[in-house]
Amino acid sequence: VYKRQPQQHPTVLWATMVEHHRMSIYKSYLRTPPEGYDCFFNQRFGPTLRSLHRSAHVIEWPYSFSNEKCVADLFPGTVKENSIVVEAHQPREALQTLLKAPEIRVHFSGGRNIIEHLELLAKAKILFSPIYERPLWGNATVEAAAADCIVVGNRHALWNPCMIDPRMHCSSVEEGWEIISRLLSDDSYYQEMLASQRTRLNWYAFSRPLLQLLYYVSKSPRPLSAKRFVR
Repeated sequence: VYKRQPQQHPTVLWATMVEHHRMSIYKSYLRTPPEGYDCFFNQRFGPTLRSLHRSAHVIEWPYSFSNEKCVADLFPGTVKENSIVVEAHQPREALQTLLKAPEIRVHFSGGRNIIEHLELLAKAKILFSPIYERPLWGNATVEAAAADCIVVGNRHALWNPCMIDPRMHCSSVEEGWEIISRLLSDDSYYQEMLASQRTRLNWYAFSRPLLQLLYYVSKSPRPLSAKRFVR
């Protein structure tokens, strides 16, 4: 069936993505797309050093393909609270001191369905992820950014760290708490960092993937219908 697709629909570009980057076929598709497909979306949102070595058929397309406020807009009328969401893979015991902070509500992510989780991000001002116990992919940072929730975290802990502004990088709870305290006490600084994060989100998780795809389309010898979008 895959072999017949290009012949039956020669103007269609065929792309695929696997459910998780740890699946065995992931590495195989990085080398060669499955039969009948043109492109493989690798779930990265670089650039990273691996971007330099990717094959022409590999498009850096994030699993959470998003742009500015697309999660926030799912919950119209939601008002931001002085609240922090602690990323799901953080050791809870190391962040218990945050619970004692006056007038700041702290939520530990996990144990919720996806709608509840996204609504929690839409209400919060900060996603906090300072502790590096094992490398994480970084999808949670895209979801948070799309919910207008500023990510304060350890860039070194992520395979895809670009959603975190270097000024929001921290490698300990104490260092991160200093950043959070300034964000929550200085609204002009908070708005500046929010604008910076929106710019990052729009580029890395939306415009850049689309431009890579359009570039691939422009180089294809087939008469793809998508070429009308290439200028």
